[in-house]
This record gives sequence, structure tokens and C-alpha cells, in this order.
Amino acid sequence: MLLALETLKVIYIGVNEQLFLNEISGSSSSNSTILALTSAQPHKDNPRLIMMLAHLRTSASEHDWKMQFAEGRTPEVFANLHHLAQSKGVSEHIEWLGFQTHQQLAEVARNALCLVSTSQVESFSMVALEAMTWGCPPIVADTTSMPESVGDAGLISKAGDHVSFAENVLRVNTLGSYTKHSSNAGFFMHKKQVGGQQRNRLKPNCLGS
Repeated sequence: MLLALETLKVIYIGVNEQLFLNEISGSSSSNSTILALTSAQPHKDNPRLIMMLAHLRTSASEHDWKMQFAEGRTPEVFANLHHLAQSKGVSEHIEWLGFQTHQQLAEVARNALCLVSTSQVESFSMVALEAMTWGCPPIVADTTSMPESVGDAGLISKAGDHVSFAENVLRVNTLGSYTKHSSNAGFFMHKKQVGGQQRNRLKPNCLGS
């Protein structure tokens, strides 16, 4: 079956362009809140996030480390993580956000120190790309497409190693200009991912300056 060219449309996959147009105030590099945008699927390796938080609170206790979990359904899907957090003594330092709109996620990300994704299987890490455009540096695992997705705008940790993720969180915390670099790089990576005339009007959000 042949289709006339005029009936075809190309759909470009990317982050919400409108969020680039919103004027924002930026985030503080002194913040000690870590963001996780995840789901309850096993390949996300979410228990590693709890173990990372527990490690940070013991090895770098001069900071009040906290985590926020955002997930598309309800916090109850993370019942196993609740139990793990209790056993590790970090329950009171975790906020379960549940469903968040894109605008809400953008605001949460701007106020976080960084995004951590422990996922071990991703075809393309759109979560990390979105985080960069919101001025939230991503830390991802060194497997499948994650390193390619973030380029030099994110930090790469050893998959399944909570200490490796914790070390990169500390690295972000000591690099005051990293948020700005991540945001700018995320903008240009976004331009490579999406098409259309509107993208030429986008301007990068320079955060952390």
C-alpha cells in the first residue's frame, strides 16, 4: 500500500519544548536533595537508590541528604522500597511524590541537587535528557544507552554499585558550575533529538550561575 507524501507526518520525540521558554530562577548547588524519576519495574534497580542514600548519610553526614521519588502512579507501588528504607534507617529522609505533571517535575528538578537513575536497561534515557534541560545534572549507570544519552553533561556510575552512585552525587555537590553546564548541554542535545521550526526559538536555561 502506497501513501501520498502529503499524508505523512513526522513525529519528533523529545522533551516538552514549552518548559524551555519558562523563565526560572535556578537551583542551589548547596541543596542536598536527590531526585529519582522512576517506576517499579525490576530493571530500574531502585533498591540501589535506597542503599546510596543510606551510604551518603553515613559517609558524608555533614550534609542532610534526602531523596524524592516521583512515579507515574502512586507511592504504594514502592512498598518494597519502604521496607528497605526502614531497615536502612532512612525512611524519614525520603519523600514519595507520586504522580507529577511535567510542569511539577520541572519545578522539583530545578530544586534538586541532581537526578540519579540506577536503571540498567534503557533504549534511550529521556528522563536524563529532561533533567538536563531543567538544570538538574543526571547521574546514570554505565550500561546500554545511558552513557550515550547524557554525553559529557552527566556523570556515569557503575551499574549496581550504590557506592559509585554516591561518589558521583558528592562530585556534583562539589562542582558549583556543573548545573549550568548540564543545562546548556541538555538544551543542545535536545535540539539534536527534535525537529521543526519551533526549536530554533528555544533558548537554554543557564542554571547554577
